[in-house]
Amino acid sequence: MRNPFPDEQAIQQKFDIKGSLHNRIASKDYVNEAARPTLKDLDFLAIHPSGISITSEQHYDNVMKAIKDDCKALKSWHIMDYSLLLGIASEKDRR
Repeated sequence: MRNPFPDEQAIQQKFDIKGSLHNRIASKDYVNEAARPTLKDLDFLAIHPSGISITSEQHYDNVMKAIKDDCKALKSWHIMDYSLLLGIASEKDRR
């Protein structure tokens, strides 16, 4: 699978968010072996217990539009499985 994140962004953390807590933690073996592991919902909650902030109103609007568009498409196809791939880069590491 192609990396969906822009090359100019230094992504420090990746999460596959499904909105469920059942079995939603990355295995320790996977985390230790993967160069850039994709973590899961419970990992996100442990690392970011207060959540994260999208500091740009334009970025927030873009994210919300993408989620709404995705949900509309999935609903029209009668698909209820949704996963959000979230990449986190700090402001200071932006190029």
